[in-house]
Amino acid sequence: FESREVNRINEAILAPWPPPGKSRRALTARLRERIRPTYRRWLSTVPIETDVAAERRTPSIERRIGRALARTPWCLKDPRFAYTLDCWRPQLGDPLFVCVFREPERTAASILREVATRDYLRGAAFDMQAARQLWASTYRWILERHAGSGRWLFVHAEQVVEGSAVARLEEATGAPLDADFADASLQSRVDARNARSAIDDGARGLYVELCKRADWDPRWSRT
Repeated sequence: FESREVNRINEAILAPWPPPGKSRRALTARLRERIRPTYRRWLSTVPIETDVAAERRTPSIERRIGRALARTPWCLKDPRFAYTLDCWRPQLGDPLFVCVFREPERTAASILREVATRDYLRGAAFDMQAARQLWASTYRWILERHAGSGRWLFVHAEQVVEGSAVARLEEATGAPLDADFADASLQSRVDARNARSAIDDGARGLYVELCKRADWDPRWSRT
């Protein structure tokens, strides 16, 4: 459900912050990326104090964003927005921002499965610790840098699966939704005790805050 052009624009914005990779392939990767995007920068982390818009909102990027938004209505989905959103905001008008999240450990496990099975991520030097750091970085940016401005709706993925988020999403978007679309069998499961003990206090605090905004009981796993 993601637009390749939106992904390409966000990849270009995040060019100074490459994702982890094997050093011996770094030069080859840079040369290859001059020919086609690798779409790997959703694995990147950007320091929270970085002013991405000031550094990367160039006339070229602004023109590309304008073309991407030319056809309406639109719905943009890309995890890279956690870092690049301020580059897009001047042309977005007054949209609804929907932040969907899961437990840190479930998300980290899902990232590692993606890295292990997708050809375009081959060679990425990414482990569980890096995946946990990516989760924390992503949601820290959303909560500390973005959520203070605009209309935001926070939704736990389980709320979509069980259906309790559907009415809120319909009301916020003004559009009917298919309540049966989410497939519960595709949801990963992580032992609650292992998940809780593996996450540091900082990530745990972020998760609790996200759950509070979504009006969701912040248990680490539901079976």
